[in-house]
Amino acid sequence: IVRCDRRTHAARGIAAQVGREMRLTRLLQRESARLLGFVLLVVAMCATPAGAGVISGRVVRVADGDTITVLDAAYTQHKIRLAGIDAPEKKQPFGDVSRRSLEELVAGRSVEVSSDKLDRYGRAVGVVRVGGKDVNRIQIERGMAWWYREYEREQPAGDAVQYAHAESAARSARKGIWRDESPVPPWEWRRLNRAVTRVSAGQDQPTSLEKKWD
Repeated sequence: IVRCDRRTHAARGIAAQVGREMRLTRLLQRESARLLGFVLLVVAMCATPAGAGVISGRVVRVADGDTITVLDAAYTQHKIRLAGIDAPEKKQPFGDVSRRSLEELVAGRSVEVSSDKLDRYGRAVGVVRVGGKDVNRIQIERGMAWWYREYEREQPAGDAVQYAHAESAARSARKGIWRDESPVPPWEWRRLNRAVTRVSAGQDQPTSLEKKWD
């Protein structure tokens, strides 16, 4: 009887030990899964450029020919700078015409914006689509904006080719801005205006910030 009790006690001890080991194994598995999930999240965040993602919402404002404001489902406003194009400034010829063209395309409509960066003003820079159509490219096709060659390297190769072709076609057809014999690109217009401002203020040389963002 004593030997039987000892064996029963030993068996119970072994079973308890096995139970503890199984619980520890399950705990370690859960913690490993949580750690792996955390690591993957960190990697994804590090690999994703600031401002990256898709912004969906309704266009509530068109500031000019390449800048809009989108209101999302959470009632958050996003200022969007259309990527790969540069529209005439408001005081330039066709500035208001370009704004009205963009307004016709997106005002009050639902859009999707594919953005992978923020500019120095905090605006999301991206491609705006309405019903799957690339609004940025349409502005170029209409002769309402230049293809912004300076940022060609930031565009997908396919988009750069399409934008270049769209500008060439608009120029050949003398649409919009191309009706002028020698239209002044917005980046040149901004540079000239800054130069005039510097002369008026008694400055001789552009600042480092002006050089950077010409």
